[in-house]
Amino acid sequence: MGLKNNMVVLKVCLVLLFLVGGTTSASLRLSELGLLMKSDHHQHSNDDDSSKPCCDQCACTKSNPPQCRCSDMRLNSCHSACKSCICALSMSSLSLCGILEPRKLVEANYDDWYHNLRIVLMHEKLIDTIDKPPMEAPDLSDAKATKVFQKYLDECLTAKCIILASMSSELQRQHQDMDPYEIVEHLKKMYGGQSRMTRFQLSKALFRSSLAVNENVGPHVGHKQIKFC
Repeated sequence: MGLKNNMVVLKVCLVLLFLVGGTTSASLRLSELGLLMKSDHHQHSNDDDSSKPCCDQCACTKSNPPQCRCSDMRLNSCHSACKSCICALSMSSLSLCGILEPRKLVEANYDDWYHNLRIVLMHEKLIDTIDKPPMEAPDLSDAKATKVFQKYLDECLTAKCIILASMSSELQRQHQDMDPYEIVEHLKKMYGGQSRMTRFQLSKALFRSSLAVNENVGPHVGHKQIKFC
């Protein structure tokens, strides 16, 4: 409907220009009007596209930035395979990484921090960056291997940012030039003794524990379970 109205306006303008300024002037004005109409049509087209889903399986829009509509459509989660969907990041990486924010590594909480870090990296499919030694750079003539290596470097960068962001400022400065695998190995050497000491204390407490005659076993077991947690 809007395009039809624009055509009517264009015809009226063309007639007036012929009457006032001659054919040459009218042709120039016609070109200008055509460009304006084309630009306006393109803008409306972009506006229409912004409300469309960014892929066939996702409820999120193509707008910049994309807008999540999954909750409006009562979907439990966003379509994770859709690379252009902003909510795939906001509802997974950001929310899950939030468990590290209030529990930054400061030394005494190494065990809890490490467990939380592994949860986040497993969710982001980055756990290999700390579990496996660094990948060696391939021969540049091998295009396929080079592509795989570049993907690995990108994953290492993401994992490193997650790890460093979950540390105190002092630890960040100490580890900023290391890759994820080196960071975790170095931290194990620094704080890994905490885990061994904790296990030793728990084992000692269990071996020393005993039940009195006719004592109820329920509270005793519950107490030991709490200590293990």
